[in-house]
Amino acid sequence: MKKIRIVLSAMFICICCLVFFCGCKTTDKTGNAANAEGIEVQEGVMKVIDFRSGAFAEGLGTLSNTTVEVEGLTFFAGESKRIVFDTVNGMPPANPQDFPDIDLTGSVLMNNTGINSLHIAVPVEGPSVLKVYYSSNADSQRSLVLSGTDKRKILDFVTEPVKWTVSLGTYRYEGGPGTLYLSGSGGGIRLFQIEVLSGKFAEGIETQAAGQTGELLPARYPAAAFDYEGFVPSGRIFLAGDSTVCIYTSDPSYSVPRNGWGMHLRDWFKPESSIEIINLALSGRSARSFTAEANYAALSRDIGKGDYLFIQFGHNDEKADDILRYADASKSKETEASFKWFLYEGYIKLAQSKGAIPVLVTPIERREFSGNTVKDTHGIYDDAIRELAAETGVPLIDLTAKTNRLYAAEGPQNTARFHAVSIDGSVDDTHLNAEGALAVSKLVADGIKEANLKIASELL
Repeated sequence: MKKIRIVLSAMFICICCLVFFCGCKTTDKTGNAANAEGIEVQEGVMKVIDFRSGAFAEGLGTLSNTTVEVEGLTFFAGESKRIVFDTVNGMPPANPQDFPDIDLTGSVLMNNTGINSLHIAVPVEGPSVLKVYYSSNADSQRSLVLSGTDKRKILDFVTEPVKWTVSLGTYRYEGGPGTLYLSGSGGGIRLFQIEVLSGKFAEGIETQAAGQTGELLPARYPAAAFDYEGFVPSGRIFLAGDSTVCIYTSDPSYSVPRNGWGMHLRDWFKPESSIEIINLALSGRSARSFTAEANYAALSRDIGKGDYLFIQFGHNDEKADDILRYADASKSKETEASFKWFLYEGYIKLAQSKGAIPVLVTPIERREFSGNTVKDTHGIYDDAIRELAAETGVPLIDLTAKTNRLYAAEGPQNTARFHAVSIDGSVDDTHLNAEGALAVSKLVADGIKEANLKIASELL
C-alpha cells in the first residue's frame, strides 16, 4: 500500500504582517533524500512533504483561495493512497477514540472564504472509494462539498453539530481517470485525512453515494408566457438568496448581530394581511450553489400558484476562485452554467412553471466608500440581473441602486449604524444589523410598489 503524508503548515499574523518561513524535504522509502520536483511554496505558507513511497506530487500548490492539486499520485488496482494534513492552527479532535487506527493529529482548515481558504483536488485512476475524515470548525453543522471532474457538485458531507467531532464521509467513484474536488461550504471545515481505495481495498465498503458524476443542476422547467394580469396572489412570498437576506440565530462572534433583510420584510405589510414570508435564503450561497441545497428542494416542492419568488444573488457568484459558487455574468442565459442561466433555469422558470411570479432583486451594496462616494462592488453582476429582467419581462427590484443611494445620503460614518459588529469591534461592511435590515427591507417594500406587484395593496 502506498502511503503519502502531506503536511501543510499555514502561518499568518494579523493585519499586514506575515512571517514567512518555508521548508520542503522529501525522503524515499529507503530513507534517502530526494528532490521535490514541481513543489511550489507560496508566501505565508509552509509545507513539508514526506513521500513514504518515493513518489512525487508534481504541481502541488497551496496558494490561498485556490485549488491544491494533488497530482502525480498514481496507483494501481488493489492499492490505495493516503493524504494526511497538519497545520499550525490544527486542533485535536473531540472523539479520537472513534477512529483509533487513523492519524488525527493534524488537520487543514477548509474555509470557503478567507486567506487560508483551500480546495483539494484528488486524482483517481478509475473506480475507487473516497474516504474523508473531517469535522466542523464551529459548534454547528457545516458541509464539506464533494465535486466531480467537471467541478460540478456531487454531494455534501455534513459534519456533526459539535465542534471538532470527526465524521467519516465515503463516496464510491465509478468512472474513469479524473479528479474529485473537496472544499468547505458556508464556514470552517477541519479536514484530517483523505484515503482513496481501489481494487480489493474498495470492495465491501458502504458508501454515502455512488455513481454520481455531476452537480445537481436545476431541472429544466418549461418556458411559457405568464399571465400576470390574471394572477391572483396567495399571500406567500418565497425568498431565495444569500447572507444579506437569510434568517440568523445567535452568534457569539458578533457583538452586534447580523440580520438579513428577509427577517424584517413582513414588518412593512399590514398586520391583518395574509402575507407570509417563507425565507429560504442561506448564508454563503450563490445562484449556483443554492440549487444543491435542501432549501432549494423545498422551494421546488412547495412553491405554487399565486406565490411570489424574490431572488437575490450576486455577492458570492462573483468569486471566481470558488469553483462551487462562481458563475460568469458576462454570458447569456442560453449559456449553460452562466449566472443568467442559473437565475433563468433554476428560479424564473421554476416559479413560472408552478404558477408563481418570480421577482429579480439586485444584491445590496457593500459599505465601501472612496471618499464620500459609494463604490460599485458588484461589477457586472447587478447589470446582468437588470438585463435578464428586461429580456424575460420579469419584475425587478433594483436593490443595488437603492442601497447605493441610501449609503450615499448617509455617508461613510453614519452607514456604520446599519451593519453588524464583530466581537473585536470591527464593522462588518457586508452584513446588516437589525436597523440596517429593517431599512433595506423598507427599500424592498418600496420596490414592490414601484414594480406594481399586486401584493403592494397589502403594504402599510
